[in-house]
Amino acid sequence: MYRLYIDEHNMGEIVERLSVKYSVSKQALWRDWQKRTQWVYDVFDLEPASTKDPLLALRKASDM
Repeated sequence: MYRLYIDEHNMGEIVERLSVKYSVSKQALWRDWQKRTQWVYDVFDLEPASTKDPLLALRKASDM
C-alpha cells in the first residue's frame, strides 16, 4: 500500500486493487492506512526522529 502511494497512485485505486488482491475489505484497508504511523517504521526498518535533542543525530554521526 505504501509503495503504491509513493509511486503516486490514487488512494481509491490502491484500496480497490488491494481489496481484490488480498480479499480484504476496503474499510479495513482505509483503517490500516489511517494507522500507518504505527506500522510504517517497522515495514521500512526505520526509527522515528527524536525531537528532544535535534543535535544528537549530528553528534552521533560525527562520532563515526
